[in-house]
Amino acid sequence: MNWYKEATQQENIKLALDWGRFFKQMGITVAVAASLMPFLRQQGITPDNAAKELSKPANIAVLKEQVPDQEKAKKLIQNMSNTEAQPTTRPVNISSEARVKAFLDMIGYSEGANYDTLVGGKEKITDFSHHPNKKVLVRKGLVSTAAGKYQILKRTWDELGMKDFSPASQDQAAIKLLQRRGALDLVKAGKIEEAIEKCNKEWASFPNSPYGQGGKTIEDLLKVYNKSLEKYSNVNKATPTTQRGKSS
Repeated sequence: MNWYKEATQQENIKLALDWGRFFKQMGITVAVAASLMPFLRQQGITPDNAAKELSKPANIAVLKEQVPDQEKAKKLIQNMSNTEAQPTTRPVNISSEARVKAFLDMIGYSEGANYDTLVGGKEKITDFSHHPNKKVLVRKGLVSTAAGKYQILKRTWDELGMKDFSPASQDQAAIKLLQRRGALDLVKAGKIEEAIEKCNKEWASFPNSPYGQGGKTIEDLLKVYNKSLEKYSNVNKATPTTQRGKSS
């Protein structure tokens, strides 16, 4: 993918910030950075591979042309040579799709469920042509029809208009619920704690859920989210910024 042509506005903003960090690390002035950018775009060089790519002999020649002060050019080239084995830690290929997939895995973990799970975990779903709509006594006074990886109730499922109860449909249903709660854009932007908080009325196992069903901590959820995120995309890990995640 040519990120300079196809990236979203949000990704381009992030790309600019990453370049700013790289230029600052390398001691490159704003004026020199501005003169280098057309060449960097043309070569498809990103902040992640810049130190390696710009250390190549052919590109060093370009650097020398763009930095007439030979002492500055020499220092710049030396900086990049020292940094080549330590690429920037913020890659440009952040995928909103990967974040959504990781968040869905995190919901499944939090609910203790998979695509074939009936609430309570004692029975498995065998017919995925429709929501099972099986009433299960979870505990005294609580009967639930929750089913699937995201433990969606039958009445909620009917509101979503899904054609069947297949794993793909369950994923799409969960995404619709994220959108309905105003959390989908937060997930795509990597604001995972905020998204979790938005959804704690949808999934009772989330921190600070009002339903009192023994929620997970924010640290638990982020650990699972990050592990799944690594599987789907090489992006930075989310870390807890507060201690909101006490078990309810």
